[in-house]
Order: sequence, then C-alpha cells, then structure tokens
Amino acid sequence: MKMREIIGTIGIVKFLILMLASTSWIMVQHFPYVPIGLLVILYFVGKQELKVYLPFIVMSVIGFMGTGIYFNTYSTTRTMLATGKTFNSQHFGISYRWGMGILTYLLKDDRVVIFNDGKLFKEIALGQAYIKELESSLLENNSTFMLESFVYQNGVTKSKVEEKFNEMQKGKWLLDGHYLGYLYWVYPKKMNHKEISLFYKINFEKNGKKYTTAIYRLVLDENQTKLTQFDALEESRQLKIEK
Repeated sequence: MKMREIIGTIGIVKFLILMLASTSWIMVQHFPYVPIGLLVILYFVGKQELKVYLPFIVMSVIGFMGTGIYFNTYSTTRTMLATGKTFNSQHFGISYRWGMGILTYLLKDDRVVIFNDGKLFKEIALGQAYIKELESSLLENNSTFMLESFVYQNGVTKSKVEEKFNEMQKGKWLLDGHYLGYLYWVYPKKMNHKEISLFYKINFEKNGKKYTTAIYRLVLDENQTKLTQFDALEESRQLKIEK
C-alpha cells in the first residue's frame, strides 16, 4: 500500500497528528520503555492492513532512538552533610527531543567521560590540596587525617575507611599516579554543598586484577574539603578525557 493510499484511508490531518503522536514514549529513569503513542494509535486506527500501520511503527522507532515526545518519571536521592538527612523525590515531566541521543547511549562504549578543560580551577585546586595532604599521610602511615576528614554515611564506618587506607598504602595506588581530570556535582541549594570527583592514574593490583584509575569524590563545603567516596577502576574501564 502506497503512502497516499494510507492517507486516503485515514485522512491527511489525522495522519499527520498520528505520525507525530506515534513518537511518544513513556520513559523511566530517562530511558524509553513503553511506546504509548504507538499503542494508542493501533487502538485508535482499528483493524487495518499491516501496511497501514507501517509509517507509525517507523515513527515509533525514531522516537525510541531519541526524537519524539516523552513522558518521563525518575527518582533522585540526596543526603545532607550536616544532618545526614536523606531526600528522596519523584519527578514527572513531558518533553520533546531532537537527535539520536538514546541510540547513541545504547551504542556508546564503556569509557568513563571526565573533563580536564581548565574550568573550575579553584575547586580542582581545593581537591588537589586535599589529595596532596592525603598522600603525605600515606607516606607517614598516619590515617588520622583521612579518618577525621571523611564523610561517614550509607553504612560506612571508621574501621572500613581505615582498612581502605591500609590497602591504599600497601598498593601505593596514589603515590604512583598523576591527576587526569574531574567530574563536578552540584546539589540543590538547601543542601548547601558542592562536590567534585578527581581522577588519578594508578598502578595497583588486588586479587589478580589490575587497577589503573583512582577516583576521589570530595565535598567542597564552605571551603572545607572532605572525602565522601573513593574507589578504583579496573584496567578494562578506560577513560575518555574531554579537554
């Protein structure tokens, strides 16, 4: 069936409206799961030849790839430093997007994207100053600095942090490295703090696995730098550094 025959069957105005509507998807956590537009259209158009549905199916696929109308629901969780209080919130929204963003996401490689573009030099300097002091404490075999400047939340205890400190010292995962880049995190104003993750090159082995990147997530709270998370990436997880 040719396009003009389909339009003749449905009508030009209805055809155009349904073509646009067929790009509609319900998204959960920013990913499309339900082709709501296509489902409504199949019901609305009723029983037709398969070729009548083909243009709408194509538009629904385009919607899945990243161009269309989206009804999105997602949740966020944030923790206040001062009180430890956790904020959980559910968000709903409708938007129209262009491009192939979802397809790009599905086809992307496994590289972690970070930045080393010269911006946020003040925040980076604060973080690097903390890392430098942490490096000194490792050389001195003194975990006091790390233990007293760590943000304890989500079940993390001093004994767990000290265990990690000893592991870092034994593996020399910081002393072998150099700064690679950052990720910056801005929380809602009522939480009154910002965070930055600094990435360092390391050469560290544990249980037969080689780790090549150390990550330090630091809280910049009224110019008082504190460590809130730290981890290491295996050699298989490569970085993409945006300059």
